[in-house]
Amino acid sequence: MKNIIKSTLIAFSFLCIYSCSDLNEEVLDESLTGSGQAEAISGAIAPAYGQVSWTWRHTNYYGLQLIPSDEAILPYRGGTDWYDGGKFLAAHTHSITPTNDLVKSAWTELTINISRTVSAIEVLRPLADAGNTEAAGALYEMIALRAYLNMLTLDSWGLVFKKELSSQDSEILRNQEAVDYIESELLSVVDLINNNKGPGRMTQAAVWGFLARLHLNAAVYRDPYGTPNFTTEDMDKVITYTNNIINSGQFSLSPEYFDLFNDDNNSNAELIFALDQRGVLKENTVVGRIGLFLVLCTQDQST
Repeated sequence: MKNIIKSTLIAFSFLCIYSCSDLNEEVLDESLTGSGQAEAISGAIAPAYGQVSWTWRHTNYYGLQLIPSDEAILPYRGGTDWYDGGKFLAAHTHSITPTNDLVKSAWTELTINISRTVSAIEVLRPLADAGNTEAAGALYEMIALRAYLNMLTLDSWGLVFKKELSSQDSEILRNQEAVDYIESELLSVVDLINNNKGPGRMTQAAVWGFLARLHLNAAVYRDPYGTPNFTTEDMDKVITYTNNIINSGQFSLSPEYFDLFNDDNNSNAELIFALDQRGVLKENTVVGRIGLFLVLCTQDQST
């Protein structure tokens, strides 16, 4: 009897192995066509876009740029209120020391933001190479965002970070090499990047603005300690790129300035690149809610 049972089980096992080797799966609640990659794409770009709001806080890069130039003030109200160890007063009076936390915070948040674009690019490039057009579009945005952030480090510290993989050490570029690198990155995406996802995302107009700003300041970036040589070639490019924005027909001055900071500023026709005040961008890209307009103008802040 035992032998009969064993023989029956063995025969049943062989039957299962043979008959179950070619299963036809019935898909109930997911897709096998690759459309689920949308979550991977939005998950890749969200940390990079979300970090921008931290980079542009008054305690970080925004404060380091605008307080010493008197474009913004943080008035000390006595006691400890808004004093913060005197770092803002030191920035205002141009008496910043190596221990000033404003410099450290600006550097930290900005380099974190760059590292997040590198991580996003690592995720997106294989998907783009495999033919995913949505991933390709997001990849162009991250390349543009990385170039913009590198331009901020060039503007403040005279260097940029060239890095394609998070496992690599960054190559540090300065002067003409830094200008050439940022320009090449922006030019590589300017004719490919989207122009319809709103000012909370990197668009073609934003890239034009970055290129204009890069060439406007290029003389200082090339020789930060010498006498700037503002070449005709650079100035012509400034005119070209700013004209591209003006003549695109996409932008117009807002009738009310403070509308730039409203919760629906994502539809304001004056903004080229700004923090989306809704807090959540298209494709579920999250950015912080902060009352700050990231101006992409051609104002020289390097001198």
